[in-house]
Amino acid sequence: KPKNGTGKRTVIFQSVNTGSDWMLKWDKNKDTGDSLYCITLIGFGEIFAGGDYYIEQGPIGMFNFMYYNETEETWVYSNINSNSSVVTSLAIDKDTADAMYAGLQGEGIWKSSSDGDDGWNWMQVLNTTAIIRTIAIHYSGTQRTILAAGDATMMWKSTNNGGNWSSINVPSYLSKIIFHPSYQSPDYLWAMSASGNNIYSTTNGGANWSNVNTTSVPKIMSDLQIDQSDNAKIYVGTPMGVHQTNPS
Repeated sequence: KPKNGTGKRTVIFQSVNTGSDWMLKWDKNKDTGDSLYCITLIGFGEIFAGGDYYIEQGPIGMFNFMYYNETEETWVYSNINSNSSVVTSLAIDKDTADAMYAGLQGEGIWKSSSDGDDGWNWMQVLNTTAIIRTIAIHYSGTQRTILAAGDATMMWKSTNNGGNWSSINVPSYLSKIIFHPSYQSPDYLWAMSASGNNIYSTTNGGANWSNVNTTSVPKIMSDLQIDQSDNAKIYVGTPMGVHQTNPS
């Protein structure tokens, strides 16, 4: 129950048995204006989250990044940049926690240059005032293709770990980009509009886009996830729960 019986809570739950049971991992009153915008993980038990938080115990102050290690059983709070800008998106390389990308409100994309054992070190790799709402990584052997999008009529693409970026036109502002591991080419991807009313697909890297049929899916859609074992299924978060649709 929030303080004084009012307000909302920001919480993180974790399941280790495909959703049959859930454990509360983080619980924070929103009375102080805390917001959780994004969450990602690597391996077992290492959870990373971005947003803006005011912590009243331990490391007192404003923070925009936190991570949890199951071995340590503790949350560690830090800031990606000196301005404590709101973190609106996170993506982590599945093979190494050294390569993490974060979208910061009004301050582009930042990349980590070391893991959390010695503290996180971050540097800006894309300078834009657009809010980056989604970052996705495509894997093909050792090759990485990184895509980012948000409140802009373009999507940013890097093929050299964030060293350089090119732009691709998109149908609308986007809130989610997803790849499927069955496609070796990063040209195959799906995206959800920031309005939550449309899902788009492309098979040529964004040169052309098609609308996925979402007539039967309740609106407004809030999230988009793949089925790792089936590229003919995507899962959509809606006000009426999770719905499955064919992305073709």
